[in-house]
Amino acid sequence: MKKISRYLIIALLVCSTLALTAFTPFTSPQATGVVAATPKAQAGQRAAKNMAFNLQREQNVLQRQQLHLTRASQVATKAQELIAKAQGNGVNVDALVKALADFNTKLSEAQKSHDQAASILNAKTGFDGSGNVTDPKAAHQTLLDGRDALRQTHLSLANGVLTLRTAVQNWRIQNKGKK
Repeated sequence: MKKISRYLIIALLVCSTLALTAFTPFTSPQATGVVAATPKAQAGQRAAKNMAFNLQREQNVLQRQQLHLTRASQVATKAQELIAKAQGNGVNVDALVKALADFNTKLSEAQKSHDQAASILNAKTGFDGSGNVTDPKAAHQTLLDGRDALRQTHLSLANGVLTLRTAVQNWRIQNKGKK
């Protein structure tokens, strides 16, 4: 008896489900006026969102890089003060003077690359005023050019800092105990 009642309950549930789905009206998306975007259109929308996000990210990197350039200028000033103090004490500073000159050269190269990146990213070619993509090819090229200029800035600055830091460390080791 229990088996029969189980089968009866299951059969009633299946029949009621089928009856409900059979009488539910079906309307096509075209009939309602809602048409889903094609996969190609969805990919284009995702790419545009990614490019807008990347533009904002590159502009943030540009701002942080300006802070690094400002700090590097302060480092050059401190290094010049160190050289002047050491010269006043009669210590040989030829290696430091050369390293500082190299650092200042790298710093000016980095500033030029940074200014180029700023002009590229601030022009926003391929983007509208709010950062949305208007021309995907131009926007992509803007991002590539801006990223390359930012990378060149980073490499120039990092190379200059490394050179100066190494020279100062070597100078301190050679002149330990001298005042």
